[in-house]
Amino acid sequence: MHRSNQNLVVPLSENIDENEAEQLAMEILENIRKYSIKGVLIDVSTVKSMDSYIFSIFKETAKMISLMGARPVFAGIQPGSASALVDLGIDCDDVYTTVSIDDGMKFLSELSK
Repeated sequence: MHRSNQNLVVPLSENIDENEAEQLAMEILENIRKYSIKGVLIDVSTVKSMDSYIFSIFKETAKMISLMGARPVFAGIQPGSASALVDLGIDCDDVYTTVSIDDGMKFLSELSK
């Protein structure tokens, strides 16, 4: 996890488990509070398959990020993960996504103008 201007970039590990996801969620929220973060890019590009529980942790974290006044963006969701989430009937309507990290950072930088 690293800061870029007033944004936080959070890369997920390929094999993230529930405990790591919950710990990372808490670290994200603490960073928002501590550094007045305006945008959070959650980089899921290395995650080949994301189960519904891991996704739900980050979806709820995205809601918390929004409640704290920052904008959450998921970048790089793999085709297999996207397909699995849709097949499982996971509601993704309120999740903002971009194809790449660059697109996500561009989106966040435009918000801060």
